[in-house]
Amino acid sequence: MSTSIVRKEGLRSSSTLPSSTRDIDDVQTMVTMTVGQHLFGIPIHDVRDIFIPENVFAVPLAPPTVVGLINLRGRIVTVFDVAVRLGISTNRLDQKRKKMCVTIEQDGEHYGLLVDQIGDIVEVRESMFAGLPSHTNALWHQLATGVYKLDHNLLVALDVNEVLENEQPYLMLDQAA
Repeated sequence: MSTSIVRKEGLRSSSTLPSSTRDIDDVQTMVTMTVGQHLFGIPIHDVRDIFIPENVFAVPLAPPTVVGLINLRGRIVTVFDVAVRLGISTNRLDQKRKKMCVTIEQDGEHYGLLVDQIGDIVEVRESMFAGLPSHTNALWHQLATGVYKLDHNLLVALDVNEVLENEQPYLMLDQAA
């Protein structure tokens, strides 16, 4: 009945900026994660815990994005499947792999974002940022703030509040019952 915890300090830091060009006001530190073949990031200040979820309890009548509930050191955490939320299909091999969870807090409640893998901690500059292309799915425009151009990849910056915002009415309906 335990949950494996990975401390934020244990993540690898992968600075994408030479130290001579860093400007505190212009740099944002992001925790990266993969869902399917996509690389996403959320600001490190939003991350409370990173762990491998075990003993997830299903919630009857929950929307498809809600995987279930876990007890994380005495806190009840609702776990959301980011792939389902973003409309990303996963193959059967991906579904059998151990997933990881990033815990965030919103309005005093704790939520877990279930992802395929946690990556590095990267520093990104405002000059690396671009908005989402106009032909990108409308849902992604709602849930992402834009894209950071990294050396060998693109990092989609998720708006954690928006990812959870549209799910809260479901949670309130479930809690009212």
